[in-house]
Parts: sequence; structure tokens; C-alpha cells
Amino acid sequence: MIRTGRDDLRALWRRLGIATGANILCHSFLGALGRIDGGPQAVAETLLEAVGEGGTLIAPTFTYSYFKDEIYDPAETPSTVGILGDILRRHDRGFRNLDPNFSNAGVGPLAEKLLTLDGSESFGATSPYARFIDADIRILLLGVDYTALPLFMHLEAKHGVPYRHPKSFHGRLRIAGELKETVAVHHVRDAGLNPQSDRRRIGAFIDREPEVVLADLPYGVARMTSARVVERVVARELRRDPLILLDASRPFQGDGRK
Repeated sequence: MIRTGRDDLRALWRRLGIATGANILCHSFLGALGRIDGGPQAVAETLLEAVGEGGTLIAPTFTYSYFKDEIYDPAETPSTVGILGDILRRHDRGFRNLDPNFSNAGVGPLAEKLLTLDGSESFGATSPYARFIDADIRILLLGVDYTALPLFMHLEAKHGVPYRHPKSFHGRLRIAGELKETVAVHHVRDAGLNPQSDRRRIGAFIDREPEVVLADLPYGVARMTSARVVERVVARELRRDPLILLDASRPFQGDGRK
């Protein structure tokens, strides 16, 4: 197996254009880097080194707790979507938000401002994803493709696609040992319409944008883009095809395809 050292990681971040002061949302499959000297901690540390004290690094720590009728404790509940987010939430400067299904964790001066929940929506106008776009946060897809990017769910909610609707999930949140009842709203796919997500088509359009940087990894590809680039492409393509984020080969009961 190919080994990746800290200097290799630093060179990769430079190749992707990560510079001091950058604000980055990272979704990752670290196996694409091969055998990492220093393990996942080296990835987090060199990324934080690259963005510096003035930059912010964010990663998902999704737990789907209320979907599973489980208590969500932002200090204790582990991420189900990879180790990088858990490293950030345990960092001595780490901040994790209170979303019981789609939490994120971050380190840096903008982490709390970007991640703090303004309401009950996981995606939508009051969610962190709206602020990611406002801040034009950089998006690093490290060894994963666009399938891994939940920003699309935010944009589906924002643009009112015909196959999603808001649904409230009730559950219990534990903070410093105390339990409280809360509600989380997610724009779920309408099971009656049988939509099947497929982000490969929209991903191909995004990859053609001049701002996107791609870099080969030992066992995959890294992509660097930005939240506003993704929003711009999605808005444009949804005007052409309201079902661009669905699998075109699968029947969708809401559009007449059978």
C-alpha cells in the first residue's frame, strides 16, 4: 500500500490551493490516501496548519440520533460518518453544533458563528448550510465524490424541489448531563414518489467549472470547490431540469416517467 506522509499532505493542500485564512468544509474517505503516517490525526493537523490561526476547518459529525430515537449528546455522541469530524469535535478549540441528526464540528475563529443553529432546520434558510454559502466556504472532497456532499439537500430545500417536504423529528438532547426535549426539522424525500438521489450528473457539471481544482490521490481523487460554485451550478441546472439531482434511469412517480 502506498504511504502518505505529512510532507505529502502539505504538498497536496498546496496543490489544491489551501492557504492561510481559508475556511474549509471537508468530507473525506481517508483510505484514498493510502497508509497515512500519523494516521487521521496527521490529516487534521496538517489541514489546520495549512489554514492557520485565522482559518476554520469544519467536518461532518452526523449521528442521525433522532431518526433512531436516540439521545444526542454533542460532547459524547460519536460521528457515524468518519473520524475527521470526531478529531475536530475533541480538539481543545473544537466546536460542535446541536443538530441531533446532521451535526458538524469545527476548529477556528468562524466555527461557532458558522455552525450555531438559529432554529430547528438541519437544512434551509436558518441552517448552517445557508451560512456556508454566505461565507462562500471552500469545500474539500477528499477521496469522495459529490455523493458525499449534504449541501445538495440544503439546495433542494431552498429551491423547493417536488420530491422533498419538511418533517419534524422529536427527541432528547443531553447537555452537561441534563436532558431536554427538542425538535429537528429535515426535508425528507417523499417515499410515495420513490425518488432516488444521484449526484453524478450534477457533479459532472460542477467539475467543468473553472474554479474547481482536482488532484489525484493514491487511491482516488480530491476536489476543491466552493459553496457558491455548487449553489450556482445547482440553481442553473434545476431551472433546466427540476430532477437533475435524481437518478434519471429510475422511475419517479411525480414526473410522469414510468
